Amino acid sequence: MAKDYGDQRTSRRYNVRDFELYWTPGGLLSFLSAAKQAKNKLPVVNFSIGGAQFLSAKDMTQGERVRIHLVNPVLAEPMVLEAEICWSRQIPRRSAYRVGVRFTSDSSRNRDKLQELEAKLSGMTIRLRCAGCGTPFSVKKSFEGEAGRCPRCKAVVEVREEEILPELPEEKRAAEDKPGPAAARPVSGAGISKTIDGFIRTSVPSRLHLQLIQHFAKRPAGQVAGVSELAMLVTTPEPRVHAALREMVSQGILKELGAKTFNYDPSPEAKRKIAELATLLNNPQRRSEVLAVVLDAEKNKK
Repeated sequence: MAKDYGDQRTSRRYNVRDFELYWTPGGLLSFLSAAKQAKNKLPVVNFSIGGAQFLSAKDMTQGERVRIHLVNPVLAEPMVLEAEICWSRQIPRRSAYRVGVRFTSDSSRNRDKLQELEAKLSGMTIRLRCAGCGTPFSVKKSFEGEAGRCPRCKAVVEVREEEILPELPEEKRAAEDKPGPAAARPVSGAGISKTIDGFIRTSVPSRLHLQLIQHFAKRPAGQVAGVSELAMLVTTPEPRVHAALREMVSQGILKELGAKTFNYDPSPEAKRKIAELATLLNNPQRRSEVLAVVLDAEKNKK
């Protein structure tokens, strides 16, 4: 049965964006390595008042005690939290690891800051679109994981924000460096057909376009996104993001629903090509070839 949006919950886990952390060993060693590790921030996938999940290029040991330095755009200053590694698992077909930690600090100052951060997160909104009637609407993040009813047609809608698993800098460097000097040249070898090569050059002519297409292709069906949200996600000024989105609308990849609001709605032909492109990107060698074509198209576009 769908719940009414008036029923609130506490201590839930939130998918987050633009949250980063770096960790140092627990104890006195933390101060010795903090300055060095501060340059190597890792993306946070989700957060709760009791722990967090983040991505790492290295496997981590279960039970290891660490000090987490959490950097986020919600609070004015970073948080320093004692934590314990609960698990570490390699992400399929990637060299990255997903790591879960439990916060162990019990100081009143940290507890108050955690509660303040959770309160601010729960008050933020998720943009949804009803799969039944297409009505876009917003719901507070405090209802994430629950089900409610569309304000227009009363169809049941699950409240869920997309989970983002960004690439680590090490993964990007490995993909770009693997082919060697030839990476800067256009590639249409065995891994990329002429059809996909042409599709990239017309519909994915920059790394920004590629990021946006990958983002929309991973979103749950019926969800919409605004330009401001996407600009924060790809750390690019809004005017550039808006222009790229409008280009993808003209290519039949996206649908513009309203003022600066878009939804993934590709034509059957575009959807087939994007699926083939996603398959290539999941193969490290083919991914390097795709990036080479994108970089060449980006260079020619300028």
